[in-house]
Amino acid sequence: MNGSPDTAALLAQLADLASPPAISWWPPAWGWWALCGLLLIAVVWAVRRYRDAVAQRRWRRQAHAELDRIERELDSGVSHVSLVSRVSVLLRRIAILQLGRSTVARVHGRAWLDMLDRLSGSNAFTHGAGRRLVEQPFRADEPAEADVRELIALARALLRRVRRAPNTARVGSATAGALRRG
Repeated sequence: MNGSPDTAALLAQLADLASPPAISWWPPAWGWWALCGLLLIAVVWAVRRYRDAVAQRRWRRQAHAELDRIERELDSGVSHVSLVSRVSVLLRRIAILQLGRSTVARVHGRAWLDMLDRLSGSNAFTHGAGRRLVEQPFRADEPAEADVRELIALARALLRRVRRAPNTARVGSATAGALRRG
């Protein structure tokens, strides 16, 4: 600098650089809004999946509990005919959960056993102990304890095979109530 008085006066008038104001957190940029929207969608999806899983476990647990009660009553000497009838009712409820009331309500006899075979992935209902479900009402003899136990085992196998109750999420507690009736 040449040291002139004009230059010194001009330099004295200079001020420090002004900093811009701090960037506020609100309102967020559009990217943050999009991220929050995606996060909200993911949370809603996870909650629905969790609720469906709980409902799924509930109806399956109730069906297993009913089979346990039937088995305990078998040990306590209850009529085997009534127990076969209760297993049949339980299997029909499971089939209704899987295939819908309109499909299951109209089948009986051999068609009912075929439907249970399809659900169980075997032919144990049409060619095994499952035949008792449709034959028992027309038989005079009481089924043997071994036949009832085999029928309970078939019901448990079918219950393990069916993966999901399609209407569980939509029906909610009514699905659980369908298994409790009887």
